[in-house]
Amino acid sequence: MPTASVLKNRPICIVEIEGRGEAVVSVYVDDTLQYSNTVVVPLSVNVSGLNHNSVVKVTVSDGQNTSYVNSTTVDIFTLECPLADVALRKKLDSQQLDAVKRGSAVTFVIEVINQGNVVLTGVSVVDYIPANLQLIEDGMWTQEGANAVAKIGSLPVGESVEVPITFVVLESALTNEIILNYAEVSVEQIDIDSEGDLTNGNGDGETTNLIDNEVNNKNGDEDDHDVAEIVILAPNNLPVIDNLPLRYVYIPFVTNSP
Repeated sequence: MPTASVLKNRPICIVEIEGRGEAVVSVYVDDTLQYSNTVVVPLSVNVSGLNHNSVVKVTVSDGQNTSYVNSTTVDIFTLECPLADVALRKKLDSQQLDAVKRGSAVTFVIEVINQGNVVLTGVSVVDYIPANLQLIEDGMWTQEGANAVAKIGSLPVGESVEVPITFVVLESALTNEIILNYAEVSVEQIDIDSEGDLTNGNGDGETTNLIDNEVNNKNGDEDDHDVAEIVILAPNNLPVIDNLPLRYVYIPFVTNSP
């Protein structure tokens, strides 16, 4: 009898039907028939429309009974298509204030998550260094052109890794200036729902549909790309209230001595 196996790690899963001679082959994705035909095997069938939880079922008959009802001539294979899915979340370090002064250091934390069912390889993170921030290079981060790059290597299924990155705020930064710092991750595999092309802002998922800290592509957000932000303090270390976004406006608490 023919056999079935998954060959390649792609969003379109390639199912190889092995054997010799005529066979009736049917392929289901989540119980929806996607392909059915009488063919001569061996044969490759492309399976599309997959997500993280998809179940691919292949039935293969020797062609003598095509009803699949109480037939002993049908082999059924339930396959797990290998799917690569990497996500990135960027935030300020837990000890880092979002309002900073010129000349001070600011630390962000980039979290890379393996959401697929295969080990990710060639994991690389690029930080798109904005104007008025200068990278502090360390053992993880190096500057390549206008960007900072960190090579993570491989990342097992279901695991994540956090990579801190630190900058110095340049004296050229303006009071009340909001600095947006973007990052993106890429892998050697073809990701099922986004493409880490290492070009910032070249798609709706990185601009108009960008959702902070989203890792499931909600509303078109690209889950391999994220942003974090800081605001620059006035020289007296307090924000200038005029024209400052509401989330940064505050009134210092003052006590009156009796």
